[in-house]
Amino acid sequence: MKTALRKFGDRGETVAENYLHGKGYEILEKNWTCREGELDLVTREKDGKVVFVEVKTRKNLNYGSGAEAVDERKLAKIICTGQKYIFAKNLPENTFWRVDVIEVGEQNGTLQVISHIQNVTI
Repeated sequence: MKTALRKFGDRGETVAENYLHGKGYEILEKNWTCREGELDLVTREKDGKVVFVEVKTRKNLNYGSGAEAVDERKLAKIICTGQKYIFAKNLPENTFWRVDVIEVGEQNGTLQVISHIQNVTI
């Protein structure tokens, strides 16, 4: 059984997915997992670039912004998991890819995309 927190996070991922779809991204995978970790969303831009999207959903900023939660350790885990994804899906080794963070927040009782940070680096 999913916890209320997990259900809230799932709702945030759906908001992010709809936002990206509206921007022309193709959704390849949702919650792709391997031993190294999980990728919230795996998408492809119109130019073919693969984008590994970390979605951070917040009710408020009591624990910091979503982007602040993606520290060096978390980014390294996303990158490692992304590389495993490319290998598992038999994509070419020279596939262009990047990591994005989407922050989803509650505004006026509705979940909305607050920011979309592209090509996250530490």
